[in-house]
Amino acid sequence: MTMLINAKSAVKYTTLAVYGVLLTFGSLTAHAVNVRFMDNSLLTKLGKEEVAQLRQEIATVLDKSPDLEIIDWLSPASGIKVQIKPKL
Repeated sequence: MTMLINAKSAVKYTTLAVYGVLLTFGSLTAHAVNVRFMDNSLLTKLGKEEVAQLRQEIATVLDKSPDLEIIDWLSPASGIKVQIKPKL
């Protein structure tokens, strides 16, 4: 009888462990798939140097431009135009 109870407990805990592993890896896969929305974003179209230049321009605009004034930035390499509009 004791052996039967231990066997049932072992099956129960093994099943729970398998479900836990499946839930963990299933959620990781779901998170990885969710990143696909950024495939067509601005950052994927600009090179590393352009992103650094854009960040510098954004910092300058935020520090020196008045609120709600639209500032245009043109990427020198790819020709992509970005409008920066600081808000309060």
